[in-house]
Amino acid sequence: MEIREPVWREREAPRALSEGERQLAETLAAATREDDLVAQVRQAHVAADCGCGCSSVRLAGDGPAVGPDVVRRLSSNDRDDYVCVSAGVAGGADGEPASVTLHVVGGLVHELELFAGEGVPMAPPAVDRLRHITVS
Repeated sequence: MEIREPVWREREAPRALSEGERQLAETLAAATREDDLVAQVRQAHVAADCGCGCSSVRLAGDGPAVGPDVVRRLSSNDRDDYVCVSAGVAGGADGEPASVTLHVVGGLVHELELFAGEGVPMAPPAVDRLRHITVS
């Protein structure tokens, strides 16, 4: 296994989510039907950017965290510490597959992953382009 540099580049000062990031993260959080996760997204800020060059961002906020029992109920792997909400993106860059994922760690929104390939930047897709939203 190769040891690499840290993936995240911490921001000197946090920034607000862009309108596109916020709409995307809210839509993914709403798929859980957990109002507390949607509330977390609404007050979250971007604390770090992915160092690979993609457009993923690490989120931070004031919580409150959803309980481990809620996370376990949402998780398809019976985990009480991690759940994700993922969707494919119709019409990805150059017709290539793209996906978005909201990662929840320890009951808190942790990362908004925008993936169109390793190191490939992509703008947050419009929510009407999301396909097959799954909570796992």
